[in-house]
Order: sequence, then C-alpha cells, then structure tokens
Amino acid sequence: MVTTSVLLIKNYPTKLNHLLSLLLILILGFLIGLLAFSTIDKVPSALERVDWSTEARWIGAPQPTYRFYARHDFDLTAPMQSA
Repeated sequence: MVTTSVLLIKNYPTKLNHLLSLLLILILGFLIGLLAFSTIDKVPSALERVDWSTEARWIGAPQPTYRFYARHDFDLTAPMQSA
C-alpha cells in the first residue's frame, strides 16, 4: 500500500507537468496565430459613393409595400379541447 501511494505521488507531478506544458503550447500557439492574423489582415478601404446610371430602376413595386406580423403567446389554463 505504501509503495503504490509513493508511486502515485511520484507520477502526479509528471502528469501535471505534461498537462501544463500542453496547455502552455496551446495558449502560445493561439496568441501567435492572433498576432499573425492581425498583422496580415488589411484594414478595409473607405466606402466610395456609386453614381447610378439614369436608366437604372428598382426591381419591384414602385411604392413600398409593408407587411406586418404579430404574435401573441399565451398559456392555457385548461387542456385544449379543439383548435
């Protein structure tokens, strides 16, 4: 019994060291990836106005059409009889 507990105590730090080193490698890899992406990624260009042709037309109705959807949820006090 004493030898197994000593073996467990001896093995525990090595497993912990393996997990900590793996976690450190993953975090550093993630941070290096973020740094590389932020240096490679370009800032979006400024928006420029587009001059439409005089012949350009909207596809659809000339007047806007509005659709309205309303929903009201409620709880029944008794079991539903019919719908």
